[in-house]
This record gives sequence, structure tokens and C-alpha cells, in this order.
Amino acid sequence: MALVPENASMVEYMVTNATLHNIRQEILNGRPSGLVIDQAINEVIEKGIDAGVSKK
Repeated sequence: MALVPENASMVEYMVTNATLHNIRQEILNGRPSGLVIDQAINEVIEKGIDAGVSKK
């Protein structure tokens, strides 16, 4: 199963790329990966809720 949808828009790919870059940088700077991943997931869920495209 692919983790990245093939039919995403260019903007979705750009946002995903920026997010993954930020996650990688935090981990390389010594922050525990679990904390970084949890923060990223929570931020995406919250932004989705704010935009009306995600549920709590």
C-alpha cells in the first residue's frame, strides 16, 4: 500500500514535502522522532478540523 496518494495535487505534494522536511530537520537536530511525529500528526489533524475537512 502506497503511503502517498498518486492523485494528489501539486499543492498537496508541496505541503507534504515541506512537512516531511521539517520533521526530518527536527529529528536530525536531536528531538525524539516519536515526539516530532506526534506533533506533526496533531498539527495536521487540528488544521484539518479548522478547515472543516477532518473530525476530532
